[in-house]
Amino acid sequence: MLFTFVMANVAMIGLCSKVESGFPSWTAPQPNPKLPLGGYKKLQQHFRAEVLHGIKQSLPHSDAGPIGTYNHNVMFDYLLDDGFFLMWKNSMADEDSNGQRMLYSRSVDGRNWSVPNVFLPNLTTLSLALTLEPGPCIHIRGRMYCGASPGFHNTSHDSSAQGSQFCLWPDPLDPRNCGPPSKVEVHYNHSLLVREVRHGGSLGPMFWGAPDVPKAFQAATAAFHIPALPDMDAQTQEDFRQLAARFDAGETPCDPEKDGTLKCEACAGGCQIYDSIPFSLNMANERTHWLLPGKGGKEDIIAYRSSKTHKLWASKRTGHQQAAWSPVVETNIPNDQSNLNAGTLPDGRVYLVHNPVTPVSSGGDSVNGHNPSARDPVTIATSRDGLIFDEVGVALTCTDLSSTSRCLPRFPGHAKNPGPSYPQALTVVHPAPKELQGLYVASSNNKEDIWMTKVALDDAPVTAFV
Repeated sequence: MLFTFVMANVAMIGLCSKVESGFPSWTAPQPNPKLPLGGYKKLQQHFRAEVLHGIKQSLPHSDAGPIGTYNHNVMFDYLLDDGFFLMWKNSMADEDSNGQRMLYSRSVDGRNWSVPNVFLPNLTTLSLALTLEPGPCIHIRGRMYCGASPGFHNTSHDSSAQGSQFCLWPDPLDPRNCGPPSKVEVHYNHSLLVREVRHGGSLGPMFWGAPDVPKAFQAATAAFHIPALPDMDAQTQEDFRQLAARFDAGETPCDPEKDGTLKCEACAGGCQIYDSIPFSLNMANERTHWLLPGKGGKEDIIAYRSSKTHKLWASKRTGHQQAAWSPVVETNIPNDQSNLNAGTLPDGRVYLVHNPVTPVSSGGDSVNGHNPSARDPVTIATSRDGLIFDEVGVALTCTDLSSTSRCLPRFPGHAKNPGPSYPQALTVVHPAPKELQGLYVASSNNKEDIWMTKVALDDAPVTAFV
């Protein structure tokens, strides 16, 4: 079978924990934090590539100015007949600090990347300090749009990470709710800032993916001359009209036969509205979506990170109605309170890419190796039915990256978790060139550097432990 996983001697911990019927579960061995890589074996890779090495200085041939040492939260996609587009949030040193912006890089083959440049700028003005949070890209009518949402909070440390990052489509379109239950005053609706990613390396202009300019961001709108959707060209307006119409009709715009990718961060008819989730569950905004195989596209799952436990939580539905989502329940899928991403493999299986290993260390800060939120490795787990994840292997680990991008941050900074985290994955398929087809995984490392790997989809044996 393609993409076979080989397991190390992993302690069978917690395999008998009760999971509610019909929800995702983990029957693969639970991770053992006392073993290297939690006890899991590494998957074969076609290559590993460093997209960005975080530095304080500027880079030649880049208009981004000083790059900064905080680089995290990647989003990436594939544009047919052009290549890969990868963006991430960036600041000089600290997570979610005022002025956080979006950088990007492009690649024809996934191995060789362009010098990073600015995708969405620092929108801070004299009247309001802002930070940007990324969301997934979306394909419509052969074009691809990517974006982010600004946010702010009236403290020295911006709390916009509570905002609309990871907004599954069509959540960014009014009146969807993009934020988790929160007592923090942030601004979600009408705040999706979008650009078209065009062929040949060019980008479209920034615009608000909404009929009006968000009231909270009028100063930034004026300073950067950002139009609302009605002031964009006719093609863009029609793309977004069709986006909304397809979702309202219980469809998604995802079309692998035309787009060359199985990545689809969209819920037909609407994803679960956060307001239906009790605040007491401490549900985070990190979430992912997948369809259950063999159900005709009418049964799907959303999995959530919660700061309440080290397990994923999940909701399910049958049909395409937003109101059909069930209450969220706790699963037994391990998670180091980090981000997650899911999708489909060419053989129909569902993959889940995330950080399942919770370290045993405690105390200390993020630059001495004793952070309780250290994150390593990034794994890929698979499920034949989209519910039972029974095979798992390591996609990325800080133990075998470059000599200068290992398992500790090089620079101090707020929330600099050691190790690779917040992964995203992408399956490239026909009609993309055969040499590009396969499964790609990207993540930050130490929240400083950006890495990508292509994982082998074959029966070759995995390598031994480091």
